[in-house]
Amino acid sequence: MHLKLKYTVENSYSFQIGDAVRESFLRPWKIPLLPLNLIKRHRKIQRNRIISNPETEFLFVIDIGKFTMEEVEQFQTFLSSISNSVIFYIGEKNIDGATHNFPSPNSTDRSAQVWNKDLEHLLETIVVSSKPEKFVFIGPYPYAGIMSLLRKVEPIRNTAWISLRAQKLVRDERSQRFGCQLEWPEMSSKPLPWRKNHVFISKEIQGEVLKSIKKYMNMFDLEIGNESSSRVHIRSQREESGSPDFLSFGGLNITIYDNEHRMKEIISSPSNQMQLFSDNFTLFEHQLKPLLHAISEQKFPGANTTYVEEEAWVKLYSSF
Repeated sequence: MHLKLKYTVENSYSFQIGDAVRESFLRPWKIPLLPLNLIKRHRKIQRNRIISNPETEFLFVIDIGKFTMEEVEQFQTFLSSISNSVIFYIGEKNIDGATHNFPSPNSTDRSAQVWNKDLEHLLETIVVSSKPEKFVFIGPYPYAGIMSLLRKVEPIRNTAWISLRAQKLVRDERSQRFGCQLEWPEMSSKPLPWRKNHVFISKEIQGEVLKSIKKYMNMFDLEIGNESSSRVHIRSQREESGSPDFLSFGGLNITIYDNEHRMKEIISSPSNQMQLFSDNFTLFEHQLKPLLHAISEQKFPGANTTYVEEEAWVKLYSSF
């Protein structure tokens, strides 16, 4: 069952009958067609009241302007865990994967009343057009426009609030409108033990491939590290790709194959698993050099920060 609006003026019989009569007075030639027009409008009302299957899983409304930079980084882990959902964010901080953006109330000349009314109408349009199964608001304060929307949608049990740093008074007053209240997942208290310039190279990597890797590592001031100190692991086609925990915490696994026909690795995390092929050695070095350069400048796989496991987010928003 998808979320739907309990009532809209357009879908009321009083509005449709009044509009049909008004239209007939403005265009007298439509008076003989009034009975057919009323039947057509009746069918439209009934059609809009039918509950069909959801077209999207979630409508996430995120007050990203209230996030700290650490929370924005952490939130990217959340975005990578979802699919077939609408991501609607409020604020000027860009987040990858978002589908809709709405300006924060402080960045516009509109009054608070107008701003909230615009927010409400836009979210109504998304609910009607996207037919999400569930609604989740993430932020410290559900705005009046969101509260007005919640008064109109059903079933209310399919709505939730992840109350990020919300004051107790706000939570007590506004949580009752939501079907469920959830807590932001705890961040890991300890930073991961990776050193930014360490790269682990498996003992299975030998010959010209190993020489090439060491050449470019030396060029870009990268050092050979062990498995626990290195966020980047270079492995051979004859090995496993590493533990799932290593990938879920943001580690990068590079597997080197003799050729593409030998590739057997299952890609479970596309942004954290790479494959290089050494049969065309010129092309291999052409790909290896900029990759190691990007790693040395911390452009890839990204900053060495703490991470919340993707599974924690999935478990959270799937719990209601």
